[in-house]
Amino acid sequence: MSAFDLKTEKVAVLMGGASAEREVSLMSGSGVLQALQSLGVLAQPFDPAERDLIELKNEGFTRCFIALHGRYGEDGTVQGTLELFGIPYTGPGVMASSIAINKLMTKHIWRADGLPTPAWRKVDSAQATREAFQALGGPMIVKPAREGSSLGLTKVTSVEQCEAAFKLAAGMHDVVLCEQFIAGGVAFAGSDSYLSDEELKKTFVGCAPSTLPFEVPNYISPIAVVYNVEGVKSLNLDATTMAGIFAGTITKWNDAAIVALNAGTTLPDLAITAVHRSDKSGTTKNFTDYLATVAPKAWTAKAADVFPGTTGEGAQGTSGVISAVKNGKGTIGYADLSKATGLDIANVKVGDKFVAPSAAGAANAVAASTQVSGRDKGDLSFKINRSITDSNAYPLLS
Repeated sequence: MSAFDLKTEKVAVLMGGASAEREVSLMSGSGVLQALQSLGVLAQPFDPAERDLIELKNEGFTRCFIALHGRYGEDGTVQGTLELFGIPYTGPGVMASSIAINKLMTKHIWRADGLPTPAWRKVDSAQATREAFQALGGPMIVKPAREGSSLGLTKVTSVEQCEAAFKLAAGMHDVVLCEQFIAGGVAFAGSDSYLSDEELKKTFVGCAPSTLPFEVPNYISPIAVVYNVEGVKSLNLDATTMAGIFAGTITKWNDAAIVALNAGTTLPDLAITAVHRSDKSGTTKNFTDYLATVAPKAWTAKAADVFPGTTGEGAQGTSGVISAVKNGKGTIGYADLSKATGLDIANVKVGDKFVAPSAAGAANAVAASTQVSGRDKGDLSFKINRSITDSNAYPLLS
């Protein structure tokens, strides 16, 4: 867009939407919006889940920056609508979008053009999934054919996991894909937390001799404290109370500590089941770092990838935690906000207010954080300011 256009164009940043990746879209859309506005672009947020797309034309928007994720944003739907309106937009067109979001169709095209792609099978039942595991071997990836990111995805390592994996994927889309897992080294990798000093002392075979890896903060996500207590649709918690719940010292929902934070809410005389990740997890490391930093007297363990202690119920992966909380009674757990759809989410005390997790709050917490000192010049790791008291921030994040 030229400098002249900056003064004349009215740009809508499409963000949010109705897909399962709504929260991720709100985060990336907020970043796009801030960047455009800082350049002098007349940009405004537009959430298709809250407004009809015809308003784009009625209100005179002349261009759209698509920051939507998943269905309705990356599948050609919104692209086709914008073309009907005659409004230019960013990204690929209708056909490319509709093909690319369909993993099965994409693989057929790759195969037809002679491009290498892992072996796969389309399945329609748990039994077919077990048969695919026997044919493809393990590990095997089971995922919905039409869904963004890693939603509904399971890495299956035994035939016993096939039924649950199929049900999870089929809950996202009626076409399920089983794909051979290909292991191998790559030049980049993702993590929910920066490498520790001890980890940096190890050898990195992908780096040039005598150099260290570049660490770049590429993804910021609030961690939601999810719960399932019948009749309780609003819940306030502070770090000390959360620490007591997950440490096993607060065991009933009508405990005085919880009641004190929730005036006017009737809390049942019901046992608390605290659900944590049973596998190594960056989300667990960030969650326990928050508890250890903000409530050190109540949470004496150090931040760790593996949940410390044996209290509560362990569940495999984010999907396992979400499932255990959703299907339990009196349950509470922690998970990436983008995966918490359909569950009640607690407000966390920041300063003197209770704050709901949000993309903007997480971004504000990162903005108030400092870069880790003593690192290589190519290292952009940040130490999150967990103790921030500004209620515009949400410091429970990864």
